[in-house]
Amino acid sequence: MGTGYYDLLKERILEPLSLANTIPADRRELPGLSSGYTGYTGQFGIPEKVSEDGIMVFNPQMEWTGGGLVVTTADLAIWAKRLYEGELFTEETLRMMTTPVPFRAALPDQAKYGMGTFVWEGENGTSYGHSGFMPGYMALMEYLPVYGFSIAIQFNTDHGIKKSLYEYLDTFKEKVVKYLEE
Repeated sequence: MGTGYYDLLKERILEPLSLANTIPADRRELPGLSSGYTGYTGQFGIPEKVSEDGIMVFNPQMEWTGGGLVVTTADLAIWAKRLYEGELFTEETLRMMTTPVPFRAALPDQAKYGMGTFVWEGENGTSYGHSGFMPGYMALMEYLPVYGFSIAIQFNTDHGIKKSLYEYLDTFKEKVVKYLEE
């Protein structure tokens, strides 16, 4: 039998990139996880408060390689920077990731889609990233190559958000860009 996914992830990505605050979501008890709140109580048959004191009301293990991690916002931003600066894959793979497909993807905020990557065109040039969702939680990371920085945002709710995650992230991103340009 081969090496398990989480063992390989730890060996090849988490440890080399020093992502010490990223752990597998492979059980209900997840130390350090903040309480999460969902608006999908009817669809998923779960209570509004999906976790408390680091214990989920359901087993998040179903995500496995589709995300399946508990990560801090700082680790998420580090991941985005290292990923899109080419520390993990060949130049050819990174090019495929960051080249949008030729058809319109049904993504928010006019994002296009590469191989596992959202691609945005904005006033600060092209940027890359991805979002994440688990009942009770939402996240978004973005990397801006022209400035060489990444940024991330997370919410411990999946409802009642007035704007898209990208719009919230954009507020912080613009402050960093302004600082860098001064």
